[in-house]
Amino acid sequence: MFAFPAEILTEIGSHLDPSSQRTARLTSRALNAALEPLVLRLFPLNVHLLSKSGALELMADIVAGRSNWPRYAKTLQVLRRWDPKQGMAPEDGDVVKAQQAMLPQVLEKMSGIRSVYWCIRDRDFVWMHTAVQGALMSFPVLENLDVQIMKPEMLAVNIAAIRNLKTLTVTAYASHPEESPIEKQVAKVVSQSRRLVSLHLMHWDHDCVWTSLPADIPLTTLHTDSVTPGLLRYLASHSGMTDVDLYVHANSAAAANALAATFFASVLPRHAPTLVSLAFRSSYESNWSIGPQSIDVFRDLHLPRLTHLNVIVNKADLVGAAAEHNAVAMALNLIPRLPALKMLQIGYSSSEGTRRARCGNPRLMHGRAMRDAISTAVGEFRAATDAGFAGVELRAWGSPSGVYDLGLVSSSLDAAGTGPAWGFVARPLTPEQEAIAKQVAPAVFLC
Repeated sequence: MFAFPAEILTEIGSHLDPSSQRTARLTSRALNAALEPLVLRLFPLNVHLLSKSGALELMADIVAGRSNWPRYAKTLQVLRRWDPKQGMAPEDGDVVKAQQAMLPQVLEKMSGIRSVYWCIRDRDFVWMHTAVQGALMSFPVLENLDVQIMKPEMLAVNIAAIRNLKTLTVTAYASHPEESPIEKQVAKVVSQSRRLVSLHLMHWDHDCVWTSLPADIPLTTLHTDSVTPGLLRYLASHSGMTDVDLYVHANSAAAANALAATFFASVLPRHAPTLVSLAFRSSYESNWSIGPQSIDVFRDLHLPRLTHLNVIVNKADLVGAAAEHNAVAMALNLIPRLPALKMLQIGYSSSEGTRRARCGNPRLMHGRAMRDAISTAVGEFRAATDAGFAGVELRAWGSPSGVYDLGLVSSSLDAAGTGPAWGFVARPLTPEQEAIAKQVAPAVFLC
């Protein structure tokens, strides 16, 4: 019934007797009252919706109090939901001017907004983003802010006055304007948000944030690719992190290794009792990996709550390495030591030799060698029992689906030669994944 157009439902209703019509009306009102808070919980805003014929009328209803959007809206989502191949919808100049004047009033009515997801990119209406920025301070209960600055020259973003957030995500591919760079704004927002528990900062240097983080902020989640000595000093002095995802971009392997030494010696042990999810990777091969330089740290740590672990391995610790020094085997043998683990992900970084390469072929060849080596190492891994391994999903190269499950390897014996061995078996593709795989052509890099 819910899938039928309104015209068909109206036609069906016209054939009901009066008593049944009354029952149908009461039922419809009850359903509407129950569903309206869910349907209107999200207020979407984008070029496509503003270009629709009824957009101005809806905006007028909101401003005049004839709509329940302001009553139930908890999330403002400013994300483009249209096909860029179609271009922007034709604009009626008078309608656009009316929308431009009315949108700030619409957003001012949304006093119950708690979460804002705001993506700034090309081919959007500049006045739409200007209205959103102006409205941010009018949301008295705003707790969660996610800003993606894809087109910095479109708008001089200014979020510095926002306070009392619980979660903050900023993805900035550039900073604008220069007199108020985004990292300084973020530092101010963080200092004004004493309830902040989650911080995601990507694609920009946020060292000024780390060096000014108040010690009493109850931060538990941190995802960033701006890993600096200042960040590690903060983490070493803080405790209670549950979700840490660090992606290291250092100027050299030596700089990355120095950061890794601090992380493994001072940061990881500090948060081991509370960590639920941990990821550490680097853009180029370094000691931010599972290998001889880090495995003893993990063996000595007690990580009772860790459910997700995402790591990388280096070529020197895998290709041609002795069995006892094989980094993939080291990572897999950590599984029984992690009682709560549900997923282990193993990847790789670019080689140091490709850092300034002008040609893509060295990077391509390194990637191919690493994928083959990881696949081989996973395929050769054997365990005498499934104890400690069962129920853990392995994500690594070599499986068509990218996923392995533990299973009996009938053609192999355990190390003692007394019984069948356990290993990780590639999970096959689903029919949907097979259809997608057939459409994707392999990447080709040319100098």
